[in-house]
Amino acid sequence: KRIGVKLSNGLLDLAQVLPGEIPVAALMERLLQFMRDRRNCLVVRTVCLQWICMLLVRSREDMLSSHVLNNLFEPIFESLSNSKDDVVAAALAVLARIMEGKKGEEDVVQGPEGRDLFADSTE
Repeated sequence: KRIGVKLSNGLLDLAQVLPGEIPVAALMERLLQFMRDRRNCLVVRTVCLQWICMLLVRSREDMLSSHVLNNLFEPIFESLSNSKDDVVAAALAVLARIMEGKKGEEDVVQGPEGRDLFADSTE
């Protein structure tokens, strides 16, 4: 586990300084597969969430597309109910990155029913 975490951290550092585009769709598909696979340990889930945070910084526009967000919310909210603090902290970091810089009507994110996912449900 420790070797995997060190390797992932090194790759995260490298990915943050690489020039050019990151293949967001392919990476997200793979990260979500790892997160949904119950056989993977909590370290894998935490590392996946860290990669998602990095993608939100490097490729914000691609990551905030409704398609990506709709696929991302279920595993994030599932992670929030985890008993391990590291997993919950990583999930909260992803949510914070999603909301970072959001102002008023800007960046309306629609859910499957076509409503804004962040709007007050009592309106």
